[in-house]
Amino acid sequence: MVMVARGAEALEAAAAALRAESGLPAGTQVQAVAADITTVEGRERVFAVRRDWDIVVTNAGGPPPGDFREWDRDAWIKAVDANMLTPIELIKATVDGMAARGFGRIVNITSSAVKAPIDIWACPTARAAA
Repeated sequence: MVMVARGAEALEAAAAALRAESGLPAGTQVQAVAADITTVEGRERVFAVRRDWDIVVTNAGGPPPGDFREWDRDAWIKAVDANMLTPIELIKATVDGMAARGFGRIVNITSSAVKAPIDIWACPTARAAA
C-alpha cells in the first residue's frame, strides 16, 4: 500500500498509525510518499515507487472555501486540475494494468461538500436570507 500526500509529517503519522493497526493483513507494507500528486513530478515520484495498482483512491480535497463568484481564473484552474485532470492522469496511468490483471477499482473523492453543504462555503447572501 502506498499513501501519498503533500504534508510529509502528517502523512508519516497516518502511515505509522495504519502500520500499527492489528487488523492489517499479514505482510502488508505501508509506504508513505510525500509528493504533490497534482504535478507531473509528484506523479513520477509515486510511480517510481510502484506502478501496478489494483486500487486507486484519489482525494484532492475540493476547491478552496469561499464564494465561488470571487475566485479568479487561477483558483478555478487549480481546482479543475486537482479534482478532475489529476484523477484522469492517474486513471490513464493505471487502468490498462488493471484490465490486464482482470481486476481494479478506482474511487475519486473530490469533496465531502458534494454530499452535505459545508457552512464555511455557504454563499454569504444565502446565509443572510436563511
